[in-house]
Amino acid sequence: MKCNLFIQYIFTWALTSCLLAPAAFVQNAPSGDDNFRLLSSGVDSASQDGKQQAILDRGFHVSPQGVDDVERDGSSQEPWRTLGYALSRLPEKLLMPYRINTIIVEPGEYPRVSTTRQFEYPVILQARVPHQSFILPDEEHGPVLFNYSKHITLEGFVIDNRNNKAASNVVHLLGGSSYIRLRNNIITHGGAGYPYADAVKIHRGVQHVIIEDNVIFDAMDEEIDIAEDVDDVILRRNVIYRNNILRTEPLLSIKNQSRRIVLDANVFLNGTIRIGGGITAGQETFDVFAVHNLFLGGVNLAGCERALLAKNVFLDRTEGGNFISMNRRYPNAQPAISLKSVYIANNTFQWRNMNKEFPTGQENNPIVYSHNRYWKQDGGTINPQILTHDSNPIVEDPKFKIESIQGRSPSLDWLNAVHLSKEGAAYQMNQPPMDLGFSLKDHMPDRLTKFVKNYLEDYDWYVKLRMSRYSGIQKIHD
Repeated sequence: MKCNLFIQYIFTWALTSCLLAPAAFVQNAPSGDDNFRLLSSGVDSASQDGKQQAILDRGFHVSPQGVDDVERDGSSQEPWRTLGYALSRLPEKLLMPYRINTIIVEPGEYPRVSTTRQFEYPVILQARVPHQSFILPDEEHGPVLFNYSKHITLEGFVIDNRNNKAASNVVHLLGGSSYIRLRNNIITHGGAGYPYADAVKIHRGVQHVIIEDNVIFDAMDEEIDIAEDVDDVILRRNVIYRNNILRTEPLLSIKNQSRRIVLDANVFLNGTIRIGGGITAGQETFDVFAVHNLFLGGVNLAGCERALLAKNVFLDRTEGGNFISMNRRYPNAQPAISLKSVYIANNTFQWRNMNKEFPTGQENNPIVYSHNRYWKQDGGTINPQILTHDSNPIVEDPKFKIESIQGRSPSLDWLNAVHLSKEGAAYQMNQPPMDLGFSLKDHMPDRLTKFVKNYLEDYDWYVKLRMSRYSGIQKIHD
């Protein structure tokens, strides 16, 4: 099972310092003569702080051979056993801003991690060997629960909840948790277990979450569910899919007054995504920006205000269906949930032999289509009537080679095949993402324009969180 789950980490375009950090920690681990104690007999002296800082500089350690004991210091010679215990023991006063505050996790299996710990500065739980450290559930709970937690990163794990019959999600963020980052993990429910379990559940006031470079698949309900007043979530460079193409739940739901959600350069396979999902007016999703994604499925606009879908690629699935749809979850509820200020520009729609329909929006709130590309995979003629929704439709072969990913198991290297290849790719990552054929300022509401520009140009909290493992602050445009 582990061999099947293992996916080689091949991002040649990842930041070099990210990849070298674990090796540097192991190489500089304390020698066997070091006898550090984080909490020894209540002594809190400058000398004790110096010893603690020495361990912090090298990273704390967790191992299957470790022991959760107050007498152990978490060094490489005296590792702890569980991730939750390691989080509980970190000395808050010694953590530093914009530096590496790391817990290095050795290969092996680990019990669930649940924490309410709030750190002032970012702390990274990092698998020393990517995808060889497994976080597993217990009989009553899922593998990961962050409740009212702050500044925690999970990196390089396999988080597996398969066959767990407990009412539990794989990764569950709630209770106002903030500044959480999930990076380079394999997250799955295995398609077996409690029928309403999500792979990643984010709700109840969570803020500032980055989910990037993960493979997320085969949840029992939705692969990612964002709901109930969640603000500022970025999904970037993930492969999100399911093997059962007959399931009707969306791969991703963004609903219930969630705000400022970015989908950037992801692959969505064998399912739709739903933007919106409240019951009545006032419960819409606000400010959604989807750019450079590959959709082997479609997007359902179920109730939102201010959304931009730009430079995405939509490919037809075997079972067909429209690329863009409008289906409210509660169509008879009043006052009706709204759909306002939705813009679909400079995307590529490529399908087989059946013509598609593109919804035009609600009365007095039309969906704006502009400069999108349309192509039938067999080269057949497109009925001009289905293009009247677009102010400037472009009919041309995008030369997207679906063969580059067909017949291969979904993995992170799909991102390379889709986004980085110079020949046959749908687009190049270095193209200006907002070359839409029209001016943002002239066509979109100020609030949506500002949100998009902040993400593309300033990053703000996004940069600070991604830079938590480096000294200083600088912008990253990778």
